[in-house]
Amino acid sequence: MKILIIGKNSYIGNHIDDWLTSKGHQVAQLDVLTDEWRTFDYSPYDAIVHVAGIVHRPDCQDWELYKRVNTDMPITIATMAKEQGVKQYVFFSTMGVYGIRRHELEDLIKEEKLEGQVKLLGLRTDVPNILKTADVVIMSSHWEGLSLSNIEGMAAGKPFVASDVKGLREVTKGYGILFPHGDAKVLAEVISRLHDDKQYYYQISERCYERAKEFDISKMVEAYNQVYESFYNERK
Repeated sequence: MKILIIGKNSYIGNHIDDWLTSKGHQVAQLDVLTDEWRTFDYSPYDAIVHVAGIVHRPDCQDWELYKRVNTDMPITIATMAKEQGVKQYVFFSTMGVYGIRRHELEDLIKEEKLEGQVKLLGLRTDVPNILKTADVVIMSSHWEGLSLSNIEGMAAGKPFVASDVKGLREVTKGYGILFPHGDAKVLAEVISRLHDDKQYYYQISERCYERAKEFDISKMVEAYNQVYESFYNERK
């Protein structure tokens, strides 16, 4: 297969490139830091893997730029690729956006007199170290995609607690702890049990850590390779 990786020399892209090349596929990478992607000929490729994006950039407060790079550009390229006959388009996406409601949160913390208990850490580049200092990792999201934070939390070897919503449910169920979406009372009960029952705490921690191993990058690359090979075999 001929596969194009969009996001030249990215960490994920280079690993995918190495793996696919070792399997005999023809792989090229496209740099989207220039406007070359707007006139690029995508038609020779069987599949495109899009890994380019602006993620966890504390120096970037331009939300229009975030939208342009993380949303508009991938949609435009996918449309162009489809029109040119590319059969498969794989889009990797994760986006760290922080600060829009910070003032509201700070006011609420003061109102509830929780300054000593609640800390807003902002955008950080030392997430693994932060997770290691935690006792429990919680994601009370309304919804998620395949959340990197979900997997990172489990990989830290701490109990992972999440809202029972799409995206978190698929990774967490049977390993971490799910609580009903928006139910603060049940969440508090879960935290209390983890605090009081050490055996339960370590049992959940171990299960979460083992679950995180299933998302090791080498396994993910192998899974993608199998998908590409299945597409190629269907075309024969």
